[in-house]
Amino acid sequence: MDKRSKRNDTISILKGIGIILVVVGHSGCPAFFNHWIFSFHMPLFFIASGYLFKPDYFMRPGDFFLRRVKSLYWPFVKWSIVFLLLHNVFYDWGVLNDTYGTPQGYCATRFSAMDILGKSVDVVTKMTSYDYFICGAFWFFRVLFVGGILFCIGNWVLKEKLKISASVWIITILFCLLGCLKIIWGKDIPNWPQGGYREMMAVFFMGMGYLSKNYLVRLNKWKIAIGCFLLLCVSAIYFPTHMGYRNQTVQKWAVLCITGCTGFIFTYWISCFLDNNAKSLKRFLVFLGDNSIYVIIFHILFFKPASYLKTVMWDLDWKMIGCHPVIYGHNEWFWLVYTAVSLLLCVGIIKARNVLMTHLMRV
Repeated sequence: MDKRSKRNDTISILKGIGIILVVVGHSGCPAFFNHWIFSFHMPLFFIASGYLFKPDYFMRPGDFFLRRVKSLYWPFVKWSIVFLLLHNVFYDWGVLNDTYGTPQGYCATRFSAMDILGKSVDVVTKMTSYDYFICGAFWFFRVLFVGGILFCIGNWVLKEKLKISASVWIITILFCLLGCLKIIWGKDIPNWPQGGYREMMAVFFMGMGYLSKNYLVRLNKWKIAIGCFLLLCVSAIYFPTHMGYRNQTVQKWAVLCITGCTGFIFTYWISCFLDNNAKSLKRFLVFLGDNSIYVIIFHILFFKPASYLKTVMWDLDWKMIGCHPVIYGHNEWFWLVYTAVSLLLCVGIIKARNVLMTHLMRV
């Protein structure tokens, strides 16, 4: 295996670990685990995207845009509209209902035809208004799509006067500071969810990923990885942070900038270790990493069978299946069941899709 393939395998393993953390983070896991995961699990994907970013994209931004339309925008639009069309079916079945919803008390309602049409228009034109109760993680598609375009265009503009490395540094620092100013001033970019904060931070992390190519070999040491792990633990206990704009402060922004990068270094070291020492686990994580888009799409829906099991085991109101994303309380360890059921069903649907696509190609 050449170095290029090995590097890509390592990043696939890293993405596989990251997507498992996404599922665990949404499964109702204990507070410490939740804070630990949210301090770096989404930056992990943006940094990985920047790490894999090819310099050629800066020369041909149009080609890059078309690639992102195919890999991110189209799946987002397709599955958002599919779930909008299925919303009333899930509502009639009780999978979604107006009795149980989020911990904040928001519940699902039945959509009219005009609701579905209006939301579908927003999906296509703004990448918003998807079915929150089933597609709650779909913000990732928009942020990676928009953030990638901003990162590419910014460097395309600067490349005529600066070296690529210098332009990347400027764009990375600029968008990092814009994220901070967004918190201080509270000014929103019109019609952008959360005022564009996530997109700003995505560009910063993509830049860090691109720049990390020159440093990862020197940072990929177990002592540094342990230090990064301990820093993530301290953050989870004393300075919990996340990538969302809700309840965001300058302190949380600063901590996120640090934990996002240290979380990547720690996960990269683990990924390299597994790449060289755990063939079976490596294959599974590469499979998940290469198909992480489908886990993003389906994992919340696939929590529902586990929620039904929970209502049966603890004799709960069956409508609690509508709790988003999971039924909290009643058992501290049931997050493991949520995680296992969701991942197994995601793997099943990915394998079924692959078999179907193989059959169609043969036909």
